[in-house]
Amino acid sequence: MPTGYTAGVQDGTITTFPEFAMQCARAFGALVTMRDDPLDAEIPESFEPRTRFYDERIAQARADLKRLKAMDARERAQAAAAAWNEHVLSVEEWNARCQQTRARYESMLAQARAWQPPRSNHSELKEFMIQQLEQSIDFDCNERHVGECPRPAMWWLDQVTKAKRNIAYYTEEREKEIQRARERTAWLRHLRASLEQTGVAS
Repeated sequence: MPTGYTAGVQDGTITTFPEFAMQCARAFGALVTMRDDPLDAEIPESFEPRTRFYDERIAQARADLKRLKAMDARERAQAAAAAWNEHVLSVEEWNARCQQTRARYESMLAQARAWQPPRSNHSELKEFMIQQLEQSIDFDCNERHVGECPRPAMWWLDQVTKAKRNIAYYTEEREKEIQRARERTAWLRHLRASLEQTGVAS
């Protein structure tokens, strides 16, 4: 039975080694992102870096930093208070969800513990159900604490630090994406050059 990669060899639509090699190359290196594409999807000559995501994050972080640096003391205090109120509300909503989730899990856990397995070979099922519920309680039901309200100056400094960190991080990730595109293009060009030596490259 042929695979997706050998079907063309079986039915005669792929007749040369370079064609077959390029088909199989979709599962490796630069072309691995094409492994789920249709097998007749055209393989590009080169790869362009996809930087839009990083560009948007960098622009947002720069705008945040500019906005923060333009704030006077009153604006910093207002922004810090608004952020604090949003934080408190978020913690309260999280904790309410945790309490509701814990109640559901514990109700089901009590039922699982009370269940009498019909036969001895069902005992592992009971233990498994209890284990799953206990793990879910440990993982999903950790309530958060509000903490202390930061002074406006500390809030502002934290936000400036965060914006600068985001600029640095997304700039570095953008450069990595550009480098990945270069490396993928080089990998593909080397493959094509190698296949040209054996015949007509695809």
